[in-house]
Amino acid sequence: MKVTSCDYLLSDLIDRARRRGAEHAAATCETGHTATIRFAQNRVTQHKTHTDTTITLAVAIGSREALAQSNQVDADGIAELVDRALDLAANAPENTEFFPPVTPQEYQDTTAWFASTADLSLIDRARTVGHMCSFASEQNIDLFGNLETTIGETTIVNSAGLTASQPSTFAKLSLTARTRTGNGSAQFHTSEADWNRLDWQSAVNRTIETALLSRNPAALAPGHYDVILSPKAISEYIMFMFWAMDARMAESGQSFFSDGPGKSRCGSTLFHPSVTLISHAHHPQLPTLKFGQAFGSGGSSAGSVFSLGLPLETTPWITKGVVENLRYSPYYAIRNGRRPVAYPLNIAMEGSDRSRDDLIRDIRTGVLIESFWYVNPTDWNRIALTGLTRDGTFLIENGHIQGPVNNFRFNDSPVDSLNRIAGLSVPEKIHGEYLPSLMPWVRICDFNLSAVSDAV
Repeated sequence: MKVTSCDYLLSDLIDRARRRGAEHAAATCETGHTATIRFAQNRVTQHKTHTDTTITLAVAIGSREALAQSNQVDADGIAELVDRALDLAANAPENTEFFPPVTPQEYQDTTAWFASTADLSLIDRARTVGHMCSFASEQNIDLFGNLETTIGETTIVNSAGLTASQPSTFAKLSLTARTRTGNGSAQFHTSEADWNRLDWQSAVNRTIETALLSRNPAALAPGHYDVILSPKAISEYIMFMFWAMDARMAESGQSFFSDGPGKSRCGSTLFHPSVTLISHAHHPQLPTLKFGQAFGSGGSSAGSVFSLGLPLETTPWITKGVVENLRYSPYYAIRNGRRPVAYPLNIAMEGSDRSRDDLIRDIRTGVLIESFWYVNPTDWNRIALTGLTRDGTFLIENGHIQGPVNNFRFNDSPVDSLNRIAGLSVPEKIHGEYLPSLMPWVRICDFNLSAVSDAV
């Protein structure tokens, strides 16, 4: 599929909206072609493709703002889209935290489109899935999942004079392996913009191996254990803390990162010195667009579109245990004399040159956890979380994995756990529950596995 430019269409939309009375306007075009192969019990169950062009128009009359969306790009559809957006804005309440569309920006070039993904044929994808399913059958394992590829382009044009566009590609593989006796399970998710970097064979091998190892779990009592969290598990665990790293929440006293009225704990050492978290704009394993959005203040959906076009920048959040940055909405950034930047599209945790097995060898008695499931906060101010282990939980004794054990409910907090780190491995690329990530295996002492769970 060849992605075509939407610049002319969006410029026409902006002109129409301005002539109709919009003081500010921003229009986006998301053009994409997605192809998905789904499979279950080692058989392809569905192949589907979806091609769409979605036009979003955000307008503001004074500080009254609204947005409308459509995939009808003929003359009647465009006229109706403009009418609908302006009618909604005219009847909307004033947004006291209104900010105008992004002005023209300087971007650093990034590569988010790869021919290896764009040129991938149905035969190529079907053969890949066939190889995975055949291998699983040979191991007496049922494999479930989907292989999805997307080719697209994002374009933004607004009334402040900004025009930006960039094509992208994306390939994602989601796997679940189940033993046919039903007592062993594992899952893994990985993604790449460049198909040539998607190591599906390693992903399948690892998922099947974990499922086979997890059969017939022994009973283990709940308690506080040294644990080793997989890259997938640590990604799922720290995301709630990452979401809480918001400057406004902190300075209004509604966050763990608060330090009294109007103050945050930015600059404070809050974590173990081994903890470094970064979002990257230019990393070969985490390719991304050169621009993004920062969402609207006051819950404004139109503000999300007005903010699209902000540059993506490499941002250190925590460096050697010290909180370096918090996120700012565009409104709150401007109010505090800061330059707005886009919200991050990835997260990386630095590790060491050690391996997972090196971490295991250091443990006398502990638990290795492959995955968490259904993680939820119980206290936002302490970032206290609860959730379940799943898809591979193993007992470690005297530096060796002894075998699978029952799953657990946990009750702990990443802001506490990240002060009890006893080891990190080399980071690995994963597609976590929420963002593409680079995460190490992490050894945490005294982790609270509070109750036994019946999950497989």
